[in-house]
Amino acid sequence: MSSRRRRLGKRGALAKDLVGVCIGDVKYAIDIMRVREIVNTLPLLEYPNPPEHVAGVVDHRSEVVPVVHLAGRLGLRDHVPAARSKWVIVSTRQKKPAALVVDGITEVFARSEDLRRAVPNFGASRDILEAYSFDGELYFVIDVDRVASGASEVHEREEEHEVAS
Repeated sequence: MSSRRRRLGKRGALAKDLVGVCIGDVKYAIDIMRVREIVNTLPLLEYPNPPEHVAGVVDHRSEVVPVVHLAGRLGLRDHVPAARSKWVIVSTRQKKPAALVVDGITEVFARSEDLRRAVPNFGASRDILEAYSFDGELYFVIDVDRVASGASEVHEREEEHEVAS
């Protein structure tokens, strides 16, 4: 069965599988199957010796959730976070949560081969899986495991501490 056929919804349209987010004027997308929830920012706790781009942690739904400064991770050095930022809580490959700080949510949409664009190979492009044009905007699909790698390090430290206890 082709991937297009598998992704068709009830009415024959492609199933919506990307969550659009923005950081400044740049649009990104996250695979919807990796998104646990979208929340308003929560009180952030400092984490000792945090991995690069991990802003801190938060106790959310009885889990320690590392918060990743996505703009920093993507090399957007001059970015000033929006006053009403959102956190996209995603599941890493290890099924652990990580919160990605974004300025806002744009919409949920379907990826389609005819909307796919080539991704340039430079800078933070290692964190980008693919690109799509949607409603006249270019969206870069984020590699959740790469951008949340610092969060995985926090979880590994947590597990080491539990084993040592």
